[in-house]
Amino acid sequence: MVLDLDETLVHYYEANGEGNYRIRPGCEKFLKEMSELYEVCIFTAAMQDYADWVLNELDKNKYITHRMYRQHASPNGYVFVKDLSRTGRPLARTIIVDNVAENFCLQPDNGIFIKSWFDDMSDTALFELAPLLKCKLRSSLIVCRNRRKEMSRRQRSFTSVPRPDDGTDQKWRLKPKAKSLSNSKRVLRIKFIVTFVCSNFTN
Repeated sequence: MVLDLDETLVHYYEANGEGNYRIRPGCEKFLKEMSELYEVCIFTAAMQDYADWVLNELDKNKYITHRMYRQHASPNGYVFVKDLSRTGRPLARTIIVDNVAENFCLQPDNGIFIKSWFDDMSDTALFELAPLLKCKLRSSLIVCRNRRKEMSRRQRSFTSVPRPDDGTDQKWRLKPKAKSLSNSKRVLRIKFIVTFVCSNFTN
């Protein structure tokens, strides 16, 4: 799971010439729950010094396993595009939560948009998002389990037989269906057996 930082988890502000940040309601609980289900990575368009300052204080329990910064994003106009392929993880199993949809424009199907947060302490977006992500993970697990069952079923429909030129190597072929005799063939076979027995008896 890839998470944006500013306006997704925190909001930076300045007061009396000093920088500070607010933490979105439910942030710590959200990180804890997601770290139990996902590998959590922060991918921010912010500078590394600033991001590390925030994350070192925000994530004292080490729920976040990876960090990516502005130097890992690609500038495109007024946004920094976050290419999820740079995480080194399979895209089919990667999602990003960001308050700027343009940031994940390269992989829009992997993105979950969350509204920007600044200072509303009654905000519930993270509380509402957590069940959705848990449900998404369960659905993915069910799909994987069904695929494994289907692959196992297909493998059972194949049998290994020796290759004609090499008794050690094997190749796979479909199991032949058992051939059933038609009624007419059964009658002919019975007549042949009866005729053969009778001829031997008379002789």
